[in-house]
Amino acid sequence: MNTGTYHHALLQYRYSQILGEVMNVGLIVYFPSQLYNQYLSVFQH
Repeated sequence: MNTGTYHHALLQYRYSQILGEVMNVGLIVYFPSQLYNQYLSVFQH
């Protein structure tokens, strides 16, 4: 089991800032100890 640290950021598409409407489009995860990035999409390709 890997107990290392990671950082993440949620990617959002803001289609109406006035109304505050957003759509989550993906997640970026970064593992600094392994120098590895992973992009996870909410859409199926």
